Amino acid sequence: MDEINIDRISSYDNYGAQQSASAGGDSLVLKAHFEMLYQNELKRAIGISERRKQKIDELEVKNTGLSTHNKSLKQNVTDKNTVIETEKVNIRAAKDNEEKLLKTNQTEIDKREIELEALKSGKKVDGVIIGLGDKLQYYITTFIEIGFTAYLWLFYTSVIYGAFMMSATKSVIDNLKAKSLFSLTVFNPNALTDSWKVYGFIGLAFLTIAPFFIFALGLLINKFQHKKQYLKAGGVYLVTLFLDSLMSFAIVRNIHNANYSAGATPNPWEWKFALQETDFYIIIIAGFAAYIVWGFILTYIIDEYDNIVPSRVSIKTKEVEIQQFKANEQAVRNNTTEKIAEITAIIKKIEMEIEELCKQIQNNATAIATNEMEISNLKKTEKDVDLEALRSKISQFFIGWCNQIKLTMETQKDSLIPRCNDEQQHFFDKLNAIHQI
Repeated sequence: MDEINIDRISSYDNYGAQQSASAGGDSLVLKAHFEMLYQNELKRAIGISERRKQKIDELEVKNTGLSTHNKSLKQNVTDKNTVIETEKVNIRAAKDNEEKLLKTNQTEIDKREIELEALKSGKKVDGVIIGLGDKLQYYITTFIEIGFTAYLWLFYTSVIYGAFMMSATKSVIDNLKAKSLFSLTVFNPNALTDSWKVYGFIGLAFLTIAPFFIFALGLLINKFQHKKQYLKAGGVYLVTLFLDSLMSFAIVRNIHNANYSAGATPNPWEWKFALQETDFYIIIIAGFAAYIVWGFILTYIIDEYDNIVPSRVSIKTKEVEIQQFKANEQAVRNNTTEKIAEITAIIKKIEMEIEELCKQIQNNATAIATNEMEISNLKKTEKDVDLEALRSKISQFFIGWCNQIKLTMETQKDSLIPRCNDEQQHFFDKLNAIHQI
């Protein structure tokens, strides 16, 4: 008997009738057909079971991988939470450090404010005591310096007028008549009034302001000496000497040319005459030498000022220190704010990473639960053979078999059908025994 493909059978009663006609309704052949149907159903069940088992194995492998992955993800989450806790500790440490620094800073500010108040109220601070003699010497020197300044201003006013603005010929002739030539070279009391008469406001303004250029050079010398830039100070001295010499030369030359024009001297002007004229040296000494003394006194006054009034320096120092501590206080706050902002950004980033990891863990857990449910369903539906379906097929096959006997074997049906019934019942008993029903 050839093996059949039960998947191609559309109607088991028709199939039973066909096989009954071929076998003449023989009960032994019927038995063989029952066995064949059973074997085909058993093969189908085994194939389904193998595919089911393979699917279960695949799902269990997937779950194992997902569980391992979740374990790794959870460890990663734990590690990141540890990092977050560490960063939170760093934030608390930064705040504690800020509080400590601000407290120390405020202590320094309070200390200096107390000292500053003491200095402003005239109390003794740092053991500084200024004697009356020191103050008297300072004030006398200052008074002398004021006199020197007035002298230099008048002197350079006269010299600048004589070198740049004076009509030498007219003045010399007038002074020869008045026999006062010397006054023209060293001091001209009419310099301001003459400059106003001849040149007006511009001339007077120029003559009034011009000496301050010399004073400015003196301040530069003082500045360079304080900074120990002696080469620059020496250079300014040379410039001042050159200017004095140049103005002295111009005055002496103008007077000589005027005297020559008036017939008071027989020789025309030559360069060497400047070095032979006493007035040339008088102007330089009266101007530059006095200017050097004025510069030394100015340096003394400026240097002594800080010693005479030490509280001013101390007050300024304390105020600067207070401002520095206040600036340091703000810097501490800014640094702490920046550090906390950086740490907070790190924490936020890690929290976002943890959130993403938790989503992966949840997705994996959902996948594991889905797979486990599918495994459970596969195990619930697992059977060796679907006996109910097999009995239905056998019963349909048996009905078709017997109907064919009744239709074509009228004389034999009474003997064949009982034997066929017996075979069916024996086969069902066998199935029950095999599958323990």
